[in-house]
Amino acid sequence: MDARGESSGDSLTRRLGTGVGWLMIGRLGLALSGLASSVVLARLMSPREFGMMAAITVVLFLGNALTEGGFVSPIIQRTKVDADLRNAVFSLSAIFGLVLGALAAAASPWVAGFFRIEGLEWPLLAAVVIIPIKAMAAPAIGLLMRDHRYREVTVAALLSNIFAYSIVAILLAALGFGIWALVIPSILAALTELVLVGRAAGPPRKFVWRITDRNFISDWRASVSSGLLNWGALSSPNVIVGRLFGADGLGLYSRAGSLFSMATQLFSTTVERVMFSGLSGVQDDGERVTLLFRRMLSVLLPIYVTIGVGLAIHAEPIIRILFGSQWLAAIPVTSVLFLAFSGRASYKISESLALSKGRFNGVAFRQLLYLVLVSVGLLVGSPHGLVGVASGFTAAIWIFYVVSVLQARRLVNLSWASIAFVHVRAVGIAGVGAFADIAVIWSFSRFGWLLSHGAGAMALIIVLAVTMSLLPDRIIGEDLVWARRRIFSLIKIRTGRPVVGLPVVSVD
Repeated sequence: MDARGESSGDSLTRRLGTGVGWLMIGRLGLALSGLASSVVLARLMSPREFGMMAAITVVLFLGNALTEGGFVSPIIQRTKVDADLRNAVFSLSAIFGLVLGALAAAASPWVAGFFRIEGLEWPLLAAVVIIPIKAMAAPAIGLLMRDHRYREVTVAALLSNIFAYSIVAILLAALGFGIWALVIPSILAALTELVLVGRAAGPPRKFVWRITDRNFISDWRASVSSGLLNWGALSSPNVIVGRLFGADGLGLYSRAGSLFSMATQLFSTTVERVMFSGLSGVQDDGERVTLLFRRMLSVLLPIYVTIGVGLAIHAEPIIRILFGSQWLAAIPVTSVLFLAFSGRASYKISESLALSKGRFNGVAFRQLLYLVLVSVGLLVGSPHGLVGVASGFTAAIWIFYVVSVLQARRLVNLSWASIAFVHVRAVGIAGVGAFADIAVIWSFSRFGWLLSHGAGAMALIIVLAVTMSLLPDRIIGEDLVWARRRIFSLIKIRTGRPVVGLPVVSVD
């Protein structure tokens, strides 16, 4: 049964909440396993080897952007997928992936020469096999997401990454395999995920080489263009840093970037996928789309701003604890990148809205703008070293976020005042917690970095919890009131006791 044929009485918010829950479990598991393996691998491998892998991922991300970006989004956006379209997408995605893999293999000597990193060519040549593997998995992932089968997607991603990176990669690194301790697990992870999602979605019935749905073809072209531009924007830091600062500089920047990406994937990619899938199902119901967009932005923006500021403040203990003393040069880079977190995470909300409305061409155009902004920011900042590159990237993210929100407002019925109120409130809430955090760190600084930052983080959490619990409804707005009451309702269900002094209301 098509998940989009569910009874009209089902709550969209509840469905999306379930989806977010499952994907958050997966993202949290991936983040924790990734952190655990990174802690070990950072002590077994050098910045140069991580820099080599970062150069390889530039090529792999290009293949993934063209295959997953081209086929997954149009599938999710379709209100109906018949057998012919399903079979054709599986068939053509596999062919497309094989062609891209062959082209990447042929270009591997040129890529190695561009980065001027000795010993890069053979690991890169081996790694390009991941491109067709990911292409074969992309249609299955799209179909599962479209049908709100988030559990299968979560389990596949979690099991494949834990097996490959938390077990195989550490074992190979301990045995002295060098860069191959990162390349081989990447291939194993892609293969494992393909098997799991393929089994969950079911194999294609037959080979179909042609797609007759012209709207799908148009959306595919726009999605490929958007994916290509998005790859350019996301990969340009690695390209510029690798070219200008070498493997060691790229290794330092990539570790900082990996923490930034991990935070983004954990919190924002989950919401982006669920919102896109859910909004696509009700894309013609303007009132519900507006309500959901406003609610998600109102609830998530304060969380994202708080997380970004908190991570930036505590970059030093994060690097010291996770990676060790050989990575201390990455601390200022990490701090600056985390300041871009809330802008990066929040623009995914507005872009999901545009995708759900089928505005693929508009999204592709904004990805071009994103690429230009990021490239200019990186080049302007590059004379100032790695911190300058990170600063240019952060500035570009925030400019793009403003553009994205302005575009989203045209698709929903929201006033300028309501948009401004959401942002002012988010900055105010995060600012209160950040002030308490910094004040406590300064007060405890004589006791060392670990104790002072630990006390500061606790102050941030406590102040925000008290603030959100006690602020009057008229100040935090109806959407945060809704979220607060839902949280208190869950507390009551689990403990049997309502939160003292606050009403417990069930709101759909």
